[in-house]
Amino acid sequence: MTFTLIHRAWVASVAAATLFAAPADASPPVHDTVIRHGLVVDGSGRRPFVGDVAIDVPYASRQARRQGHSLDREVQILLAHGILHLLGHDHEADDGTMFALQRRLVRRVFGPGPDGAPATGRSPVS
Repeated sequence: MTFTLIHRAWVASVAAATLFAAPADASPPVHDTVIRHGLVVDGSGRRPFVGDVAIDVPYASRQARRQGHSLDREVQILLAHGILHLLGHDHEADDGTMFALQRRLVRRVFGPGPDGAPATGRSPVS
């Protein structure tokens, strides 16, 4: 199944998107689920299944070229961004918390380099 078909099946909008994060269930996310040493763990220390992240690689490739970094780094940024959405974060509704977490997560797990978090304004990732 293509990314576009996956996106259309889950989201009413057919607007272009680089990633889609599908939670494992419909229950509200629990913010005590965290990323520790590169692993997603819940408050008890277990590794729960939080959902799936689908990335449109051709679109991500174009976005990486526009941003001036590698496709590998763009996929790393998008993966971190999607995982944070699965954990219940929403950059459209928060005070910058999600992007601060994204910045730390990308650098800690994938190393120095672009982190996809905007200095100010709207998100460079969808």
